[in-house]
Amino acid sequence: MEIVTGATIGEMSLIDGLPDSPGCITSVPTDFAVLTQEGLDKLQQQAPRLANKLLLALLRKMTRRLRGASHPCAPANVH
Repeated sequence: MEIVTGATIGEMSLIDGLPDSPGCITSVPTDFAVLTQEGLDKLQQQAPRLANKLLLALLRKMTRRLRGASHPCAPANVH
């Protein structure tokens, strides 16, 4: 699978705490950020509005993927 700029991976694990894919290998130099469950908990305490916006964005992204997987004819990029 090709991951493009701005993409997320592992967000389901952040939400449900279950293990995700074993890893990711890049073919070019890559910058990335990691948000752990502990980091999300801290963000929710220190900046709840920002944490809610982040969670909503992740939920929307996961919902689009789920819709695309369950309804292959449905548009996956509906906002």
